Amino acid sequence: MNRLFWGFFFALLDVKLTVGSAVFDLLPDFLGFWLIMKGMESLADQSVLFDRGRHGAFGLSILGVILFGMELMDPDMAGRLWLWGLGLIAEIGLLVLLFLTVRSVGTDESAARLQGLLTVVTVMQILAHVMGWVPVVGKICMTASMIASI
Repeated sequence: MNRLFWGFFFALLDVKLTVGSAVFDLLPDFLGFWLIMKGMESLADQSVLFDRGRHGAFGLSILGVILFGMELMDPDMAGRLWLWGLGLIAEIGLLVLLFLTVRSVGTDESAARLQGLLTVVTVMQILAHVMGWVPVVGKICMTASMIASI
């Protein structure tokens, strides 16, 4: 369970450092996806959802490495569009993994309470990703997303 926590921590919190025109992710998503995969692998005998989720987390970790490499290079406008689209796919995949984890952990009552929080995190994460093109609005959404994720 500890790996799942740190995996979601790395994947949900998007802290980036910009050096010139290159962007460096301080908490790399691919490491978070890998930790989620390892955490789900260790819990696969407890729920079939963990077993299914670990395969998705593996795919997302590969996508995370690709995104990490693309961010380090100085992409042109077409590259930034690809980066944005692939990042949105990774974001949706992460939210699916979070949903699978919430459904697999605890009782139905605790999962129902977490569903409300999951909805808030989902909306904030998608808004932060979609509105990232507008500098001020993107920063506000990113801050709100980080608070909701914590």
